[in-house]
Amino acid sequence: AMGYKPLRSITELDIVAMMNTRAGLSESAIRHTYIIVNAIFRAAVRNRMIQFNPCEGVELPEGTTGTHRALEHWEIDLIEKVAQTHRLGYGIMLMLWAGCRRAEACAFTSDDIEGDELRIRESIEWFSNQPAIKNPKSEAGTRMTPIFPKLRPFLSKQGYAVTNAQGKGPVSRSAFTRAFNSFVYR
Repeated sequence: AMGYKPLRSITELDIVAMMNTRAGLSESAIRHTYIIVNAIFRAAVRNRMIQFNPCEGVELPEGTTGTHRALEHWEIDLIEKVAQTHRLGYGIMLMLWAGCRRAEACAFTSDDIEGDELRIRESIEWFSNQPAIKNPKSEAGTRMTPIFPKLRPFLSKQGYAVTNAQGKGPVSRSAFTRAFNSFVYR
């Protein structure tokens, strides 16, 4: 880091040293840091506080790449097939076709269906494995999402989308984990 060093005395080597402290982070985090630092120095050049931008020519250290990727068609087909008979199928389909997070799918009930849309308005928070319904912090936390045709067959179920082995919800964290592992390894 550059501490209290005046802008005009910061060199390319200082920028390289600072960026090297980010090595091993995600490529996105490294790039984001560089974009911000570069913008500061570009503004300083525009405002004639410094004559050159010490970020120019700096090579960024290597970062890690994420494990997120789009599902392939055969994977989607397999998920849909298992979902038809698995007790977690409805919740999995909400995650796949409505973009729900795990905690949102676990809190989703048949009351959240409004015509041709789903109202995603609550989530589950687990305290010592026990579920508690949590409302969003702001109105922006509630969203409407269209019902995709592949999700429609699951919407006839009453009550919670994700239930425990006895058909009750909301589920504990361990019940969800067991059901999810069962789904994945089926």
